[in-house]
This record gives sequence, C-alpha cells and structure tokens, in this order.
Amino acid sequence: MKKITWIDRLYIEKYQLYLTKRQLAKDIGCCLKTIYNEFARGGYWWTDEMSVDHWRYSADIAQQDYEYKQTAKGCPVKLGTRWDFIQYIEVQIIDHKVSPYTALQRWNKNNHWTISLTTLYRYIDSGLYFPRLTNKHLPEKSTRRKRDYNKVRAAHAPKGTSIEKRPAEINARSTWGHWEMDSVIGQAKGKGQAALVLTERLTRYELIFKLKDKSSKSVVSTLSKLSKRCDFPNIFKSITVDNGSEFQDCKGMERLKTKVYYCHPYTSSERGSNERMNRMIRRFFPKGSDFSKLKQKDCDRVKDYLNNYQRHVLGGQTPLELWLKYTTVPPL
Repeated sequence: MKKITWIDRLYIEKYQLYLTKRQLAKDIGCCLKTIYNEFARGGYWWTDEMSVDHWRYSADIAQQDYEYKQTAKGCPVKLGTRWDFIQYIEVQIIDHKVSPYTALQRWNKNNHWTISLTTLYRYIDSGLYFPRLTNKHLPEKSTRRKRDYNKVRAAHAPKGTSIEKRPAEINARSTWGHWEMDSVIGQAKGKGQAALVLTERLTRYELIFKLKDKSSKSVVSTLSKLSKRCDFPNIFKSITVDNGSEFQDCKGMERLKTKVYYCHPYTSSERGSNERMNRMIRRFFPKGSDFSKLKQKDCDRVKDYLNNYQRHVLGGQTPLELWLKYTTVPPL
C-alpha cells in the first residue's frame, strides 16, 4: 500500500475543491480508503463569511499528525510469532539453568533463524515477550556498577606467598594447571556446612568436594585424598586462595608439592573465575541450604553440569572441551 508523502498532501490540499476523492486517489496512485483516511488525519472545520462550517483538508495538519505518530514507533520486533524459539529459550534458562548466551548457542546449532545476544537480553529485560522468563531467572544480570574499592591494608602478613609474587604466566592464564580455591557455605551454624571449590584458571574446569567442616584441617585432608587419585604436583602446579581461616595451613597444603598464593584482603576479584563459578553453584545450592544433607554425588552432579556448560568467556566452548584440548590428563 502506497504511503502518502508531503508532496502528495500538498496536492490533496490544492485540488480538494476541484477533484473528487476517487480522482485524487487515481492521480496519487493509492486506494480510495487511503484518501478518506488522509482527510480524517488532516481535516479541520473552516467557517466562511456566512458563518457556514466546511470540512477542509490541511497538508500541514496531516503531516504533523503523521510525524507525531512516527515517534511512537520503534524497530520492528524480530521475535515475531516464533513461539518455538520463545519456548526453547524459556526451558533452557528456567529449567536447565543456563545463561542466555548458552541457550542461544544451543538454539543456533540446529536452527538458521536467530537473534543477537544483545537483542535477547533486551527482550528478556522488557518483560513483554517471554511469558515465564524474567531477569530473576538469569544466572547473573549485568547491571551492577563497577565500584572503585579503596585498597585495604592487611592486618597481618599472609601465611604464605602473596599474590604479588605470582608469576606473570599465571596471571595471563597462558598455561594450564593453575587453580583458584574457595569454600561455599550452607547454613551459618552446624556441622558439615561447607564445600571446597577449585577452578582451573585457563579452562575454568571445576571441582567440588564436600567438607567435614570449614577448617584448615578438613581442607588439607580433602586435598591429600585428591593427591592419592592423581599426579597432584603436575595437575595442581599452583593454587590461589583468600585469607579465610580454612586456608591458613599453608605448609600443610604445600606439603603436597603445590605452590599456594594468597590474595589481598577483601579482594575477591583476584579469584575472579572462582567467584563466578561460586555464583553458578549457588543456583543449585542456595544460601542457607542445609549442607549436612549434601552428598559427594550431589557435588559431582553439579560439577559435571558446570564442566559441560558452554561459556561466553571461552568462546562458546565448555571447560571440559578446553581441558581435553590443553592436556592429556584424564578429567578429574
């Protein structure tokens, strides 16, 4: 259907008293209904010298109305009526607990039609296109502002080597076998309320172990049991930890022939990969969960899920795929 232009409107205004609406439609090249609609858009009442009202057409009034209504329009919704896509994305994010990036990557494997990741986030954020899906279902909503934290002076020297002395190749994630370690807590009080989490820096491969309690003795004991199952010194070349009480037995950990580095106080960003994976673990083990009922098989189930999870930071690959790429060591 032809759209009426400013030139067309001037033509209608000029010949409105001399040509019929049918003739105006023919001259402009549009249907008769379009002319009627245009007269309704740009019409106004004009009173002559005899005080008789006449309906007249103004090109300027019609153009102003057209331009005003155009401001209410945005880009067309690319999603359209793709209910198959909508349902697939909701199932992946809500039921399978994946990120929008991973859900979109899985969709793209078997479908030619798609949208960009930015568009998908925009649709979710609007709350208009997905019946079940909201920002609350996302693993992490990137609306947090980056804050500048003041450097905090440590009250005591670390029990081992400071992260300031960690080699550049570890900082650059250029070699395999360097890990970050932290603990995840269930309830504040009670026995068996902790799990040990290790993240390999290059591949983001994850290990999760149930702890007897949140103590340095339990951490060393868990690592000792792990050392009996693998070539510990070659797999765990270094481990970066925070200054928590459970990691204070530096000598006990380094007795297993690994190098331990301690972060600065209150600087969790120095274990960024570890912290990111902890947030993903919290989707399965929310804060306040009773870890006393947690079994090692539950930890292994979450570990396997995370290691087979496509990551944006890994270019769409999974931690397990990168593990197999960078080493011949069987996955732990």
